[in-house]
Amino acid sequence: MFNGESTSFRFGFGGDASAATVSTPPPVTREARPDVLAAKEIDASAVVITDDTWSGAYYDVEGVEVVRGEYGFTAATLEGCPEESDLVSKVYEGGLKVWECADDLASYIARERLSNVRMGDDIHVCELGAGHGIPGLVAMRVLGGRCRAFTTCDYNEDVVCEVTVPNTQATIELMQECGEIPPTDVKFLTGDWGGYAQFVREKSVDVMLSSDSLYDVDAYEGLCSFIAHALRDDGACYVAAKSYYFGVGGGTHAFSNYCERFSLRAKNVTTFSDGQSNVREILVVQRVDVNELAASYARP
Repeated sequence: MFNGESTSFRFGFGGDASAATVSTPPPVTREARPDVLAAKEIDASAVVITDDTWSGAYYDVEGVEVVRGEYGFTAATLEGCPEESDLVSKVYEGGLKVWECADDLASYIARERLSNVRMGDDIHVCELGAGHGIPGLVAMRVLGGRCRAFTTCDYNEDVVCEVTVPNTQATIELMQECGEIPPTDVKFLTGDWGGYAQFVREKSVDVMLSSDSLYDVDAYEGLCSFIAHALRDDGACYVAAKSYYFGVGGGTHAFSNYCERFSLRAKNVTTFSDGQSNVREILVVQRVDVNELAASYARP
C-alpha cells in the first residue's frame, strides 16, 4: 500500500529536476469555449500529497500493475456539485470515478502491449479526461523506458491535484522500484481540451488515450481539434466509449462521423456487449491523407 506518510510531489519524480525536458509551447490554435474552464498547466512541484486526501493501492490490469488512489475527496466538495454527483456538465466531469470504459481501455492496452507504436525510446503518451489515469499509467508501464514524455489531462484542477498527480507519482515510484526507467518530461493539464494545444507541440504525441469522453457532442470540436493538432502522422488515439449515450446524443458513431471534418478516421478495434448493458467500443483514431479521404467519397 502507498499509505502512511505525507509526501511532496517533485517534477522529475525523484531525479534531477533540471534533467526534465521542457518544450517550447506552440501558438494557440483554438480558444476554449467561453462557458468552460480555460486550459492551464499544473505546477506539479507545488502539489502536496497527504494522507488526509489520498491513499493508494496496487491495481492489477491484466498483469500490469499500477497504483490507484482511494481518495478521501468527493465531488460534493466542488462548488456547484450536489452530493454524490457522477457528473455536472462544465462543473465536474466525473474524474473521481473509474468508469467502465477506462477499465476496458486499460485492459486492451495491457493485452495488446501497444505493439503498433513506432520503435524508439522517445515515445509521447497523452491521456485526455484522465481522472485516475489508469489507461495512461498502464501504457506508461507497458512501454517502460520507451515512454519519454507523459502528458495527462482532466477538466477539473482538484481532480488532477487530488487523484491524477498522486496516482502518477506512486506508479512512477513503483517503476523505479522495479528497475524501470520512468518518463522525464511529465506534464499535467486541466481545463477545456480545446485550449491544450498551447501546451503540447504539434504532431508530438505517439499514443493518445481517452475513455468515456464522447457523451457531450458539443465537446467534439475541441477534442478532434486537439487530436488533429497533437497526433503524429504515424500516431494513434485510442478512444473507449459507449456506442450511444442515451439522452445526450453522443457516442462512438456520432464521434466517428465528426472525426472526418478534421481529416481523421476512427475505426472500431473491439466491442463489448453482454446483451444486458449498453454496448461499449474501443476506437482507434488516426490521421488520413486528405486526398485519400476525398477519393473515398468519390467512389460509387
